[in-house]
Amino acid sequence: MSCLRKDCNSIMCDTYVNSAGYICNYCKSEFKEYLQKEGLNPKTEGQITKEIEKFMVTPKDSYIDGNETSIDEFFKERSR
Repeated sequence: MSCLRKDCNSIMCDTYVNSAGYICNYCKSEFKEYLQKEGLNPKTEGQITKEIEKFMVTPKDSYIDGNETSIDEFFKERSR
């Protein structure tokens, strides 16, 4: 019952997806962020499953790691 997402160590997961395995609540939330940031809007079970399979091989915290910004803003905030 451990989350099978790459780099996730969560245990005691309640959600199981046949082709992807167990997924924890944290990763489920991050999956929603992944869909939003990638501009994806799957509508069928098959489409959702396909996206979960892709998502599960991404490292944990790949999509929840700060606010979205542009490259120029990133450098501007770090320049004198």
